[in-house]
Amino acid sequence: MIVATGDDWNELFYTMADETECITNPKYSDYALAGTPVGCGNQYLTVFYFFSFALLISIIFLNLFIAIILNGYFDTRDQEKQTLNSEMLESFKEVWSTFDPTA
Repeated sequence: MIVATGDDWNELFYTMADETECITNPKYSDYALAGTPVGCGNQYLTVFYFFSFALLISIIFLNLFIAIILNGYFDTRDQEKQTLNSEMLESFKEVWSTFDPTA
């Protein structure tokens, strides 16, 4: 979720890509001592994963945002284009009831 929201994802990226402080088979005590993940990272795999994920999520969110805006626009346009909407129908019923009370 950090990467999708863009909230300080670069710290996670650099931690996962770091190959210098590598502890093979780390335990929780190693993590608690360092305060960050201490396992072995793969720089190329990390770069590929983060940038493909960020690109994919940004495309999905952008398209979703545009789809919501366009859907609202087309709904509003269709309601305005109707020749007989509900307000006009009620007005017609009231006026017609004066000319033909028995319908």
